[in-house]
Amino acid sequence: MKKELTVKEILCITMILSFCSIIYELIFANTLSLLTGSYIWWHSWTIGFYIGGLGIGAIKSGKLLNSFRELYYVELLLSLIGCLSVIYIFCLHLIFKSSDYMSYLGNDFYSASYVQVSFYMNVFFFCLVQSITLIIGILSGFEIPLLIKLMKEKTGKDKENLVLGVNYIGTLFGTLIFSFILLPKLDIIYTSVIVATLNLLVCLYLLIKRRVKRSPAFIIPITCVILVLVFVGKNENLIQQNYLKVRYHGDRVIARDKSQTRIFLENLDQIPDVLRMKSLYQYIDFFDIETTNKETETIMTLDGNFQFSSKTERFYHEGFAHVGLELVGFIPKKILILGGGDGLLIRELLKYPEIEIIEQIELDDKILKLAKKKPFLTKLNENSLSNPRVKTVIGDGFHYMRNTTEKFDAIFIDFPYPRNYNLARLYSVEFYTYVKRNLTPNGFVILDTPIVEKKTYTSKQYQGRMIDKMLFSSSDKYNNNVILSTMYYSGFKRLLPYKVGEESFLIMHNRDKEFQYQNLLKANSKFQKVSSKDLVEISGQNFPYEIKKKYINSIFKPTILGLSDF
Repeated sequence: MKKELTVKEILCITMILSFCSIIYELIFANTLSLLTGSYIWWHSWTIGFYIGGLGIGAIKSGKLLNSFRELYYVELLLSLIGCLSVIYIFCLHLIFKSSDYMSYLGNDFYSASYVQVSFYMNVFFFCLVQSITLIIGILSGFEIPLLIKLMKEKTGKDKENLVLGVNYIGTLFGTLIFSFILLPKLDIIYTSVIVATLNLLVCLYLLIKRRVKRSPAFIIPITCVILVLVFVGKNENLIQQNYLKVRYHGDRVIARDKSQTRIFLENLDQIPDVLRMKSLYQYIDFFDIETTNKETETIMTLDGNFQFSSKTERFYHEGFAHVGLELVGFIPKKILILGGGDGLLIRELLKYPEIEIIEQIELDDKILKLAKKKPFLTKLNENSLSNPRVKTVIGDGFHYMRNTTEKFDAIFIDFPYPRNYNLARLYSVEFYTYVKRNLTPNGFVILDTPIVEKKTYTSKQYQGRMIDKMLFSSSDKYNNNVILSTMYYSGFKRLLPYKVGEESFLIMHNRDKEFQYQNLLKANSKFQKVSSKDLVEISGQNFPYEIKKKYINSIFKPTILGLSDF
């Protein structure tokens, strides 16, 4: 004889299901944000599709007749789809990025055909990934109406307020546990498996509680889902490694020879694993690639975004440190570095005996530990973080600058590009007002920033192509306007953008002294990778921009978001 669910059991199931439902939504939003870098865009759309799906599910639930049976199958589907959802998003992302890169190779970044194909692929990718959000939302939308029906069948009373109240509380617990435990401690695939397992446990409990006959209609589906959960949980690391290998090595294979793609995919197990570490703030990846001259090049990424290469990082950091100091014509005694936890910028600055102290503020202590203890990094940064002239503080650069009263002769800022609101505040007028306040009268600032140079191209480069995108577009100029206007209205009146190779920097100060281009023409033993040709080109670079208040990026009115890829 079947048993009915008690009121406490219904409320407990409500709590579990609301917990799972909100975590699925958070998993999708965070995964898509991490893969694309467009945090506000993907969080907003994912929440919108999820809530819309809840509404559709709630409306359609009125047609369901058997509350127990329908709830069982809803949870079974949620368990299966939830478990596979992250893998589905990973596969779509790889297909999208590979297709985009092949289109780029076959056309040109500035050609009309590439722009058109890229747009359609973006739309296609968006529809496919949000379909999974919508499906999860619809299935989750069935849950509360079905639980309310079960409550009414049990008590004979309308107690939807009680079910809804517990549902909201479960949602609160889900967001807290995801933020403080699941996201910082576990990988996203493991998290999806854990949540899917909770849905499956509800299915099993319903079967046991109602003493359902061992019908194939119930037993076969739940057995299949159990096998999928076990397989994904057991092979989580293999799945993640295959994704990372294709993501980090696939473009090189496509660029070298598209016909080798199938062979590359079949031999993924022969490629060395990507070393992935997770801190409280980001994923830290290290992987090796073989260069054309058979040397090994190690690359570090943060949240999948390129950070540095062991082969080219000296070029970047020499351009950051030495070019800036030569242009200013002044060697500071007391320096503050915001970011730069790998110690590579500090390595270059320590070459100046005139510098007495370097204070560094780094948010991620995991990066600092790696830079001090990982042999590859200690060799690369020459143990710069252990130098007695260096003082490291773990903390948030924005809060530090707002609260400190210390004065510095120079401030070097090495932050990620503003891909979300939290990073955009590090490019805000408020932040650079604090920066200026903490400079000595002759102090200056040098930062790595995404400003765009207007280059000249010969007609032969694009002969026979229809050019749709300008070589220096209106969005490029707008980007420059925002960054330079923000810095100007922070109080800096002398601004000099410059570029070394493909890396762009900005120097700011208030002194009357002009920038010393002639210093770049002198021989400097500190330059090992930056050539004299690179230095000569700096004086002729062109960064068009306008200084206007309407372009200011503020923490209260962000205008700098949207620099990352769709």
